[in-house]
Amino acid sequence: ERSSARFTGDMDEVKIFCKALTDEEVKDLFLPCEKPDAEILSSDNYICEGDTVTLRLSKNFKNILWSTGETSDSINVTQSGNYSVRYYDESNCVGNDTTQVVFILKPDSKIKKLEKYNYCEGDIVKLELADTFNHYLWNTGETTKSISVTKSGIYTIKFWSIDDCYTYDSVQINFLPKPKSNIKKFPENELCEGDSVILSLEDDFSTIIWGGTEYDKTLKVKKSGKYYVEFYDSKQCIGTDSIEINFLPQPKSKIVKNFPFAVCEGDSIVLSLDKNFSNIQWSTNEFSDTIIVRKSGMYRVSFWNNISCKGTDSVFIEFLSPSRNKIFAYPSAAICEGDTVILKTEFTYETMIWNTGATTNEIIATKPGIYKIRYWNNDSECKGADSIEVIMKPLPQALISKSSEKVLCEGDSIELLLNKQFDYMIWNNNENTQKIVVYQTDKYTCTFWDENGCKNTASIDLVFLPLPNANIIASDTVVCDEKEVELKISSSYSNIIWSDGSTTSSIKVRKAGKYWVEFWNNAGCKGYAEITIKHGILPSPDININLNEPCSTDPIILTTTEDYSFYEWKSIPSGEIISNSDFANITKTGKYVLIVKSKEGCFGNSDTIEVEYNDLKEYFSYSISDNKKEVQFDSV
Repeated sequence: ERSSARFTGDMDEVKIFCKALTDEEVKDLFLPCEKPDAEILSSDNYICEGDTVTLRLSKNFKNILWSTGETSDSINVTQSGNYSVRYYDESNCVGNDTTQVVFILKPDSKIKKLEKYNYCEGDIVKLELADTFNHYLWNTGETTKSISVTKSGIYTIKFWSIDDCYTYDSVQINFLPKPKSNIKKFPENELCEGDSVILSLEDDFSTIIWGGTEYDKTLKVKKSGKYYVEFYDSKQCIGTDSIEINFLPQPKSKIVKNFPFAVCEGDSIVLSLDKNFSNIQWSTNEFSDTIIVRKSGMYRVSFWNNISCKGTDSVFIEFLSPSRNKIFAYPSAAICEGDTVILKTEFTYETMIWNTGATTNEIIATKPGIYKIRYWNNDSECKGADSIEVIMKPLPQALISKSSEKVLCEGDSIELLLNKQFDYMIWNNNENTQKIVVYQTDKYTCTFWDENGCKNTASIDLVFLPLPNANIIASDTVVCDEKEVELKISSSYSNIIWSDGSTTSSIKVRKAGKYWVEFWNNAGCKGYAEITIKHGILPSPDININLNEPCSTDPIILTTTEDYSFYEWKSIPSGEIISNSDFANITKTGKYVLIVKSKEGCFGNSDTIEVEYNDLKEYFSYSISDNKKEVQFDSV
């Protein structure tokens, strides 16, 4: 009958009834409940922004209530957050679970491109994503951060972040068409060498560039070749065209004379071309294949081939007085002995006779004297003669002398002197002085020129003999306490001198120091050898004795504490070698000595040491019977 109640504490559930319950009903109502166990299952707890994740329970229940207010077995979520559920079993017992769903932001970036007012056909546009991501895929199939495109269209890239979330970006690229036009030429007929042609475009453009350098609407050309043009429209798109221009070669021909020699006043000569042409015009206004001329002057001819290309040639004809023909000398009529000179007349006549018997207009003279020529054309009064004197200049003379006549040995030097002074001279070692100093076997040559420009040479052969060779052989390289060391030369020479003034093949020394010897061979060349003898002290080793216990039969050990390069322990007087190390094991009575060699190479020995062994006169033995494990002694 109470209309209200107060409760303090934690409550799991509150139920309100429309009637008073009996004790039994209350008892049944609040029987302990076994909490049902289930968990929220998710297709993925970490998902990319814009996707959907499905949450559902791992088991089926009668009643389900999600934190979103939904009561279905599963729910679809699209936002990050904590999602919980309460579920009731058949006994109306309640369970719950919570899960977290995180939506990862999609990557964000834009395609960048070169900002240009217009893209023209033939351009290459680079498209690149502004930021760096895990991997990429363009709608062209390429998987790089950037691509290059040459066609109009929409270009799309799909790109993934490190969390494997992806998004897209696109860009529209439009390429404008290139302007088009053709090159035309004026005139349009066949072109010959020497002609010119004007090139222009069929259409008008604001900017035209010929060959990359000429900015003009037209181009004048005179050579064969391929000519290129670039032209820009109002949107600054570039068009190109080219044309091949060929200039046909001019016809070639030479004027020939019917008489190849010099012609004299009063004579005539026939001129013609060495090739046939249908159209010919001479400078005399004649149109024939040949003309006859009787006056000196320049004669020209024009001729055309069958494609109307014109060629020209000219020749100067001179009608001479016979006295005009002179002999010329090349390079000069005054030459040096041994040289030659070319003698040649200015003109050639039908008959030419030299006083040497030669019958050409050119000869080579090798001797001094007067050279004469007579010349004429047959059946003509055109005759003449001339002469020239050839002078032969003597060659300069000089000798090379030596500063000494002594035998030259390796290491020596000698001065060579040219016995005359010239304005210009050069030796074969490139020195250009009157005297030089040389050091080795060779043929030495000096070339010199006199004031007339004539050249000659002088030579001398020099031989530098090899030095004698020998070494000093020493009986020892160390002098030990002034012990004698013998030094001798390794080869035999008749003339020897040692550093102490001795002249024998060997000497004996007792002191350390540097010793040298000089020796001469039969040619007088001197050799040299030296040796350094070191000083050493005779070693005197001390012997240490390691004694054993009294009456011991172990060997006695003899040692030395000093360091030597050689050891030899000997028994005296037998000379038996006991050891070659820095110690010796002595096993019998006797006298012993140690012989050593110092690091400087000196030998020395120790004092004699005597070792005596005491014989063991008394000894005992014992045995142990099988049943005994102990032996007792009355004393030790």
